[in-house]
Amino acid sequence: MAPNRVFHFIPFRRDSLPLDSARTAFEWLVTGVDPLSIDGGRFPGLPRRAMPLDELRDLLLDAKLPWPTVDAVWAHLIERSRAEGGAWTVACVGMALPALVQAAAGMCKPFFDIDPCDIHIAMLTGFLTELAAVDLSQSWLVLRLRNAARHAGHNLIRDELDRTTPIDDDDFRSNEPPPPWGHPDFVLARAVAEGAISGDEAELIGSTRLEDYTLEAAAADSGVSITALHRARAHAEARLVDWLDAQAPHDDPTDRRERDVELHAVTSATITTAARTPHPAPGQIPRAVTDVPKRFSITVRYRAGKTDPRIRSQRVRESPSRPASTNSPARPAGITRRPADTTPEVPRCA
Repeated sequence: MAPNRVFHFIPFRRDSLPLDSARTAFEWLVTGVDPLSIDGGRFPGLPRRAMPLDELRDLLLDAKLPWPTVDAVWAHLIERSRAEGGAWTVACVGMALPALVQAAAGMCKPFFDIDPCDIHIAMLTGFLTELAAVDLSQSWLVLRLRNAARHAGHNLIRDELDRTTPIDDDDFRSNEPPPPWGHPDFVLARAVAEGAISGDEAELIGSTRLEDYTLEAAAADSGVSITALHRARAHAEARLVDWLDAQAPHDDPTDRRERDVELHAVTSATITTAARTPHPAPGQIPRAVTDVPKRFSITVRYRAGKTDPRIRSQRVRESPSRPASTNSPARPAGITRRPADTTPEVPRCA
């Protein structure tokens, strides 16, 4: 009877490479009082006794052992694997581990950016596929199994190298959208659409707060006193601040992406609705709560002209005391002149 065999084997670990796990499984098979063995007396050159597989593997690696004997042993192991599977299939992998580990090391080292686990799995898959298909009448059986494993590993490496390099998550960034995203005019347009301020008030705030257009210039153009315009703007801005404060509880400051999507949707809906709404004639514009003169036109626009000379924002103001110095027919407030061959301008938002 064979003595009790004790090994200091590598335990199974979650992060073990597949060939390491195969080594551990093989060591389990040849450990204890009844290790997995074959009858050495069936093969010339082997001891006439039961031989545990780890001892048998050492003998098969001896260059003095004739290759016909090595092939006969491997043919026997492969037949047991095909007939019984399970432990004998693991035994075949364990018997070939010296060749498999050497081949895997040669492939993993130069291709350090490829996961060694993937290479090991590919090699084991190739080995087991050949184990089930190899012709047992041929010679050099163990070399055929090793070559099948190496071929599978090389195929995996080739496929990985041909694959497009994925972009890391760190390479994805959220760039600031181009204008007019987030422009103050859109805030004014939303405030007008929701009734917080009137279109006249939005024009007054936008022109005198966001542009180089002073109250003095507005008073001179409209014929209204500076005091009246200042009072009207202050009242409108107070209601605008109240409206903005009311929007805050609906926003989640911890989720910027959700807020951006929501603002984008609201702004798009506001602009679309305004574009489809017929523009009233100057005399039909409803009076606001404050006394903003009608002669101050309603315009809420994207002021990109200050930074991009190709884009200009045009204002049309209507004043009874200062008629336009042109022979063209009068146009409704809010409609700008454009060449006849250009795309029609979207109606203004307010």
